[in-house]
Amino acid sequence: MQNVPTPSKESRSAGLDGRIQRLEEEVRAMGSEVRKMRTDLAELKAVNSAILDSTAQMLALWRKMAPVEPTLKADFPIRSLDHLKEVDDKIYGKMEKYVPLFKSILGNNLIKNLDQIISSEVIIQLNYSGSRHKYGLANFHNLNSVLQESQKREGYALLDYVKDIRLAFVRQKNKIYKGKSALKKAKPEPGAEPESDSD
Repeated sequence: MQNVPTPSKESRSAGLDGRIQRLEEEVRAMGSEVRKMRTDLAELKAVNSAILDSTAQMLALWRKMAPVEPTLKADFPIRSLDHLKEVDDKIYGKMEKYVPLFKSILGNNLIKNLDQIISSEVIIQLNYSGSRHKYGLANFHNLNSVLQESQKREGYALLDYVKDIRLAFVRQKNKIYKGKSALKKAKPEPGAEPESDSD
């Protein structure tokens, strides 16, 4: 058998010191990783808290925009001036119920969808300010306020609303007049004979 040299005490302690040093380095690395994980965890908690806050706000908004009572929807479109006055009186003190309803009916397009709130029969009798022998929508303060509130968005001022409501009246009346004109053209005159295609 050959004689295998045995490591001396010094070489054993040097190897042990090297191992201890490596273990200390690993412990330091693990400590820095733990600190990083704690920082990441704190950031995640902050993000989670922000998500929970925004979810709570969205839920509160959702509840505000809860389905509107069917009796409210039955009032629209408004079919007569008397009905207009009645609805204006109903809105008083209940604006928070009518704004979501108007938002759902009109969307963000008051100009196009005004006839969903006020029928064409009533639109013909109205304008915004009440000039030229017409009734003024501005005189129906409650209805006018709800219409304005339903269209509010960032950067949308009172002047924008007035411009839009005036344009809505113009467009709706043009649509009505075009429809009446098309009906007149489609009806034959009482004394005229219908044209025949036979030759």
